[in-house]
Amino acid sequence: ARVVFISGDRIWDVSSRGGEPTSLVQSDPGVVLYTPSFALTDDSSQVLFYRAGNRIHSLDLETGESRDVVEGTVPVYAPSGHLLYRRSGGLWATPFSIETTAPTGEAFPISESGQWLSVTRDGALLYADYEGARQRLTVRDRSGATLRTVGQRNANGWPPTVSPDGRLISISLGGNIWVFDLARDVATRLTSSSDNEALPSWGPSGGELSYVALGANQLLSRL
Repeated sequence: ARVVFISGDRIWDVSSRGGEPTSLVQSDPGVVLYTPSFALTDDSSQVLFYRAGNRIHSLDLETGESRDVVEGTVPVYAPSGHLLYRRSGGLWATPFSIETTAPTGEAFPISESGQWLSVTRDGALLYADYEGARQRLTVRDRSGATLRTVGQRNANGWPPTVSPDGRLISISLGGNIWVFDLARDVATRLTSSSDNEALPSWGPSGGELSYVALGANQLLSRL
């Protein structure tokens, strides 16, 4: 397994077992990079990220080639063949070929107020639905139908992510990483350090969860 992360003006790649990271992309002077994520397919080597100025890019880990894709932020690729992202204050989807890393249709809106989306292998969509100052986790299918809400409204939650198999949801609450088991309706605190831990991200297998300890190095926790 590999961990792709951003530090300084570069995107880095490192084995989940540790070792020396390898620089994949260096931004232009003064241009900030954000939120790399793997395409959720078994054979794809593509990573999606966005730059300051709200431009989404793809990065091929095998060739090192980077390509400007579309306007937006926080990109996620859905196995249904859609690029999901945030734009103009809401969530959007664009039909998208992960092989050519190019749109194949017109963009359409998903939610006017949602943020921080993630998706399972079978296409269920998770995002944070903002109403006023408080947040509520909502799971929807590809048609937009609500499957369920998770937990209570909380004003201090950081980006939620759903595991590839759709069983678990990770989120940062109160500076610690929590995992919700959807089948059992149980929440478990995964970390309890004094660091402010946030931005949890599942590995493609669902057996690993990486997160950032703000002010420290990228950390990797095995479940």
